[in-house]
Amino acid sequence: MAEDGSVTTVPLAAHSPDEDEGHPLGLPAGSVRAAVALFLCAGVWTSILRGIEVPEALRDILLAVLGYYFARRACATDAPAVVQPSPRRRFAPLYLPRGAIRFVVVLGFAAVIAAIFIRRISVPAGNVLLLALIGSFLAGELARRIFPRRGVLIEHLQNLKAVAVLIAATVLTVSLIAGVGGLLPDPVPWTCACAIGFYFGTR
Repeated sequence: MAEDGSVTTVPLAAHSPDEDEGHPLGLPAGSVRAAVALFLCAGVWTSILRGIEVPEALRDILLAVLGYYFARRACATDAPAVVQPSPRRRFAPLYLPRGAIRFVVVLGFAAVIAAIFIRRISVPAGNVLLLALIGSFLAGELARRIFPRRGVLIEHLQNLKAVAVLIAATVLTVSLIAGVGGLLPDPVPWTCACAIGFYFGTR
């Protein structure tokens, strides 16, 4: 407090895990995660365009990496500022414009899907499921950014979406526990899986 009774404000440095110091290789926060995501996507895109089935292990790790990466970057974007930011400049991953990695991922998968139809590429069933799951998740991510998240109608839609994804998860879980997953028509587990992917994309 100053001698005249006024309060002196002191800018606070934002101690955030996203500071550009102390991260691997001296790169901005998230750079290694972004590079890994791009490398995996590039490998998957190449395999799909060549008509080669993506190995199951690669499909699983890609889904995990993309889910984690998109969720973390969304939290970083949506989080409200609680302190006055420090004057130190912070960079986005790989020194690219903010949101560039997500844009490249979305554009890449969109280009692959377009190429499949244009070039009539034969796609193995495993690759079709992978594209369906990732497409559902990215569609949910896009819907989360486009549509408002407040309002009575939106709340009702959110409730309906929650009920639908709970039903989808229940169907998949019960079918697996009962050992009848293979007896379900192919569209059923695929639809349930895509519904779950879309829901997590919107969150």
